[in-house]
Amino acid sequence: MRYSALIVLCSVAFGGCAMTEAVVDIPYVQDEAASISGAKPVNLSVIDGRTEDRTRISTKTNGYGAEMGAIRPSRSVVEVVESAMSSELAARGVGRTAAGLPISVTVKRFYSQFHTTSAEGQVGLDITIRNPAGQPVFSRQYQGTSSLGILVYSGSNAAEAVSAALKDAMAKVFSDRDFLDALAGG
Repeated sequence: MRYSALIVLCSVAFGGCAMTEAVVDIPYVQDEAASISGAKPVNLSVIDGRTEDRTRISTKTNGYGAEMGAIRPSRSVVEVVESAMSSELAARGVGRTAAGLPISVTVKRFYSQFHTTSAEGQVGLDITIRNPAGQPVFSRQYQGTSSLGILVYSGSNAAEAVSAALKDAMAKVFSDRDFLDALAGG
């Protein structure tokens, strides 16, 4: 009962803030990783394949769950994902060149949804690697998720949730033996 009263009180206190848009940075910190033996340079392209509003990553809500102000990234989602993917590749000794092995990443989902006491981050990526002739040699979908305990439906909480979901998706990509073998031409 006390917790519900706290949520209502916070909603009233921060009501004006809930109606304004927030623009947030989406941090990504790459962990140390082992080099991929035999990996070829890549030509990475990232496209936004989301079908909903591509300019936001979440929406603030009030205490009743009604949508309020949009939460938008300071950089495009394509830039955020490309930077994360480039960072992960570089950490494993994989270079990028225009003549490299074509890798396409399609962002299918990049969103944080608020619930009563959490921000749920979701990132969906479709990754395809093609051979020099243009035929696909690898194609897979990856889903990254996260759950962040929160008290306030804020832009920074949404950014942290999608950042953690992106981290989860990248961990799944770079632990996939088939993906790593495709990078090495296997």
